[in-house]
This record gives sequence, C-alpha cells and structure tokens, in this order.
Amino acid sequence: AKEDKEILHEALGVLNERERVIVSMKAGIGYAPHTFPEIGKKFNRSYEWARGIYNVGVRKLRKEMTGSFNIS
Repeated sequence: AKEDKEILHEALGVLNERERVIVSMKAGIGYAPHTFPEIGKKFNRSYEWARGIYNVGVRKLRKEMTGSFNIS
C-alpha cells in the first residue's frame, strides 16, 4: 500500500506550481498553515486572488481523487 505522503504528493502533481504552493500553504503541507490574506500578501496580491487560486486547486484535487477511487 502506498504511504499517505506518497499519495498526497501524487495528487498535488495534478496542480500547476502556483496552485500547489497556495494549496500547500493554506493546508500547512510543508509550510506553517497560512490564511488567505497572508498568502495574498506573500504574492503581492489580494486575499480574493489567493482564495480563487486555492479553490481552483482544490477542485482539481477533488476531481483527481474521485477518479482514483472509481472501480472499473
């Protein structure tokens, strides 16, 4: 069986670099957990921008994970 970390890294692989960093920062994966305003500030953007990128990334992850559990 795959380790949880291995599964997580594979799932994060479907994201582009910006999405991966923002989702990881928000979730505290390899970073201390950040708020959207903190993430926006680090990228010199608004918290709405950070939240939007995060939401796109999470949708991609959900789609990827849902597909992983389909039984053929």
